[in-house]
Amino acid sequence: MDLTTLIDGLVEVERIPIAQIEAKQATANEQLTTLGSLVSRLQSLKAAAEELDQTGEVRAVKAASTDDSIISAVVSDAAALGTYNLRVSQLATPQVTLSQAYASSSAGQVGTGSIDISINGDAATTVVLDGTETLEEVAAKIDGANAGVTAQLIYDGSNYRIMIQGLNPGTANVVTFRENSITLGLNQPGANLSDAQDAVFTLNGLTITRSTNTVSDLLAGVTLNLDREMAATDPDIVVKVDNDPTALQKKVQAVVDKYNEVMGLISVELTSGKEGSTARALAGDSTLRGLQRQLLQIASSAYSHGGTTVSLGAVGVTLGNDAGLTIDSAKFASMISSDPSALDDLFAGDGVTSFTAKLKALVDDNIRSGTGTLITKQSNLRSRIDGWDEQIQDIEDRASRLEERLRRTYTALDSKIAELSAQGDYLTSALSSNNKSN
Repeated sequence: MDLTTLIDGLVEVERIPIAQIEAKQATANEQLTTLGSLVSRLQSLKAAAEELDQTGEVRAVKAASTDDSIISAVVSDAAALGTYNLRVSQLATPQVTLSQAYASSSAGQVGTGSIDISINGDAATTVVLDGTETLEEVAAKIDGANAGVTAQLIYDGSNYRIMIQGLNPGTANVVTFRENSITLGLNQPGANLSDAQDAVFTLNGLTITRSTNTVSDLLAGVTLNLDREMAATDPDIVVKVDNDPTALQKKVQAVVDKYNEVMGLISVELTSGKEGSTARALAGDSTLRGLQRQLLQIASSAYSHGGTTVSLGAVGVTLGNDAGLTIDSAKFASMISSDPSALDDLFAGDGVTSFTAKLKALVDDNIRSGTGTLITKQSNLRSRIDGWDEQIQDIEDRASRLEERLRRTYTALDSKIAELSAQGDYLTSALSSNNKSN
């Protein structure tokens, strides 16, 4: 065996513990990966639960109109259930005013001066004209003055006119003009193509007036969009605000899905290694087992509902033998119709003892920055991995020093052997010469 092979072999013996430490690191890194995935899934579960942790979020509602082309409705979860008969006799419109007619749109048609534009008597915006503008340029100046109106040049086939329209409808947005040394004719009788007017409609026979066709301050949580005026012979438009079991079930399904994702990951880890399967990094882990037990307890508990209690199973969300949740759509919809307050109490409740409150609290206990159970577990694993890195570095340093010492020792020994060999050769040669002389 040559010297290099001998030294390399001795150094490798010194490095043998590194493989054992790296195996521990690999397991710890696998645990970190799984814990990271679990933390992420718990965050998603909490986010889904937060969509159901207030009464307004649990009471999902929808609105339907018998003719959306006349009146449509948009609702939030704050809307009260109800049926409303509506009629639209007048839509809110902005004021539209036409200038006098001009045979030409060339420069100088309007003259030199200014025009003051005021909305509902408020402070006026002044547009100054120097007399060199074409009619198109006059319209552009008015349009760009931020006076609460738009302006454009139109041609009716014979003459040119400037059409000015208020930005907002309603009698609270009447536009007035004051012309100073110019000839637009905006104040002439008949200049208004249409006056600013309010929307007028009835709700269950009560006459309502609004300055806009989008009415969001009449019924809490309901926005009515008035789109077309009705003839006297038209039937009432019926808008019905009702429970929306599909929208609510979608929210609950999101919680169920995220819950099942968490429980599925935990189950895979805890059951691995059985029946000949390969054990995963967190097989049998007590922290995961405790989290699984707590989640099962929350899903199977009863929650306060008036003088009695309500559970997930009672509203159609059942807990299976695999610890997963499923929704019975028919039973869920039936509960919404028969006892919607049970869903309020189950999912939102008092914000402390409800199903979603318990879920969020459990998640926080596990993923809270710095103190959460899983976060602490991750931190401890990272510390151990760092410690093992230091151990590996110490072993590498010892191995390097050993290699250096061995090479120095064997190099010195090799030199000594060479020296002794040379001396031996000398003595052998001297004895041989002496024998020949005798």
